[in-house]
Amino acid sequence: MRILGIDTPETRHLEHNLPYAQSFGPEARAFAQGAFAAATQVELLRAATLDPYGRSLGYLFLNGRNYSVLVVQARLSAETVTFYGDNGLPTQAAEVLAAAKAAGPVPFEAPHLFRARMRDLTKWMKENGLEAEQ
Repeated sequence: MRILGIDTPETRHLEHNLPYAQSFGPEARAFAQGAFAAATQVELLRAATLDPYGRSLGYLFLNGRNYSVLVVQARLSAETVTFYGDNGLPTQAAEVLAAAKAAGPVPFEAPHLFRARMRDLTKWMKENGLEAEQ
């Protein structure tokens, strides 16, 4: 499943060519773990389409609150509505955009740019016989 409206900083995943965690990645993960652990009700509002990898797309609601809005308000996620559109869920997308506008710029590099840099770094490391520390 891909949560709509957000792109959070990355954590380290060697299997996905991410040899290093991105700034705020561990904090974003901890925020998600805490938010979902505290939720007594989790609901999914699913989009009608799948992403290019065949994953379901949707918004998750924790105790009636849009998780995408919560993580954007915490400044632990960049919004993706501007790039990907509303995916047929305009009300929820507008909420994410409003939260991003109110929160201001995120304090980290755009995650998609970080992922691209890490893929290039991993490729260079492999070409030069280097490995990321386990």
